[in-house]
Amino acid sequence: MNSTPPRAVLGVDAFTRTDLLAAAATLGMLCVLLFGAVGRAGVQGSASACLDNHRVLAGAWVAYANDHDGQLANNLGLTEIMATVSARTYLNWANNVMDWTMTGMNTNMAMMASGPLAPYLRTNALVFHCPADTYVSSPQRAAGWLRRARSYSMNAFMGLNSRLNDPAISTGRNSYVPNFRQFLRLSSIPKPGATYVFLDEHPDSINDGMFLNDPSRPTSWTDMPASFHDGACGFGFADGHAEMHVWQFASTKVPVRFIFSPPVIPSAQSGDYKWVAARTSVDPTTLGLSRNAPGKGQVTWSSLPVNYVLQVTPSLTPATWTDVSPAPTRGMGQCATAVDLNAERGFYRLIRR
Repeated sequence: MNSTPPRAVLGVDAFTRTDLLAAAATLGMLCVLLFGAVGRAGVQGSASACLDNHRVLAGAWVAYANDHDGQLANNLGLTEIMATVSARTYLNWANNVMDWTMTGMNTNMAMMASGPLAPYLRTNALVFHCPADTYVSSPQRAAGWLRRARSYSMNAFMGLNSRLNDPAISTGRNSYVPNFRQFLRLSSIPKPGATYVFLDEHPDSINDGMFLNDPSRPTSWTDMPASFHDGACGFGFADGHAEMHVWQFASTKVPVRFIFSPPVIPSAQSGDYKWVAARTSVDPTTLGLSRNAPGKGQVTWSSLPVNYVLQVTPSLTPATWTDVSPAPTRGMGQCATAVDLNAERGFYRLIRR
């Protein structure tokens, strides 16, 4: 009798080596698809949370203005922020300065919850941080830091800025770029739904809470927007809504290098800059119309140093322009004239005399 154990017989239901390789390849593809889907879900989730933060911040910003006679929250620069923090007055919308050092301001959430918007946020300082912003420097990471306190900045053309004694402020013009309006009241914003207040700022660029670029010079970023969300950036607007904007050009989607050097924008890639610029500010003579009661409104423009007159015409074909009375009131960088929208329905213009 042969005691040699029988060899296994390969039946028709068994796996061949080819079958096993095919199954492994299929499993690998499924894993790739699964992890890709999980990654996309993570990106979409952080983008959704970021938009929620922008809505909350923009809503708080509008509520603050409504409770303060239309005056916008301060938007100070680095020197003034440090002075108010030292004095513990916390006058700025964001009372910290971000950098890559071990300075406590980078993580101090209590400071973030002490500004003028805090009562409208119920002191929830987490809304100042985008969940996709996980960037910390090597020393910060070595110390166990997982994130910095703030990811967002405010349009530098909103609110009182760091040059408080600059004559341009009293005339409603930006101190750094005087040929554009500094919005000091809600009523001075002609198109709130097309003018941003908050945005994600690039981790290398962010320092104080003021995001500044010259809208008329699309050649180089001064401050840089972020692209946390698969090449997109979150924005919160002056009417309280938020949106995610996808950048079109590589020159805008700059990787984090832990040092900031303003990148030159190739002329063929200036579209992203121009998109932001168009939603940043307006010419000082641009008219804004706000309705404060049925049939009643107010026309506003920057408080310019020369004499401008507001006129109205019922039709542009032909146009018969007449001066609008009463004379405008001046204050907080703007001129304002009350108008009866029923009696003076038509088109308005500003002329210089």
